[in-house]
Amino acid sequence: MSGRWAQRARAAAARVLGGEPDVLTVAALRVREGREVYLCSAGERAVVAKCYPDAERAAAAARALELLGGAHGPLLVPECLALDAGERVVVQTHLRGRPLGERLAAGAGDEAVARLAAAVGALHGLGVRLPAEVSRATTLAAAEDALRRLSGADARLAARGVAGAREAFDGAPPLGPVPSHGDLGVAQILDCPPHLAIVDFDKAAQAEPALDVGNLVAQLVRSRPGDGAALAAALVAGYEAAAGATVAPLAAAYALLVLARKLAWLAPGRRAPVRAALEALVSSPLAPLAPR
Repeated sequence: MSGRWAQRARAAAARVLGGEPDVLTVAALRVREGREVYLCSAGERAVVAKCYPDAERAAAAARALELLGGAHGPLLVPECLALDAGERVVVQTHLRGRPLGERLAAGAGDEAVARLAAAVGALHGLGVRLPAEVSRATTLAAAEDALRRLSGADARLAARGVAGAREAFDGAPPLGPVPSHGDLGVAQILDCPPHLAIVDFDKAAQAEPALDVGNLVAQLVRSRPGDGAALAAALVAGYEAAAGATVAPLAAAYALLVLARKLAWLAPGRRAPVRAALEALVSSPLAPLAPR
């Protein structure tokens, strides 16, 4: 955590909350990919201040929240309160909620997944267009590039996943682009009754709806070896019912690419959960894609 970044967050939050920066209580929430995130409060009022390493990323994050922020049926997205372009800080609303992962761990998986499917469907149904775009081609190319960092059995397994994804893409026309989170996982979802809140829109872009669903499928299967595949299948079915679109084969394809990339990013000693998830997806009914 950088003292300089904390001071940037404090000053930007003070301009939103009012009062002098020194009277604010500032607590670091997380550091991720060079971005520092702080909870800044004055009494009962609180905001989140995110510090970015460059102005372009800060502006893109602010723009995504300007377009997507607010309550949308079952979905809640933070609103952008201010952008300090010079200091590269985005101030946004603080959403108070329980991590969705806790709901899953508490045995409420079916209910949580049903609400999640509805919330993601609501996100994709927003009538806005984000400036950035993520295509099948770029996602596939990133996974193919990741294969070069693998060897042996891991390389063969990841190659099967990439081949299966390519086959699924070749066999299905592209779905119309929708506003997409771009990096959606359970960690970005809060239970804020009656809504589910989705946060961290730093990689938001126009993309096929199957990208977000596939990211969630990959994480559920990887992080929950006991019931993850069943929850992933329920998520896909619930999303299709909510959105009125068939995404199952393409969601599985994106999940395979996510897992292939992750296998390459991780040190060999940390790959076991990803390896197991990738093996499950290339052979399960949810993703009958790769040759066996």
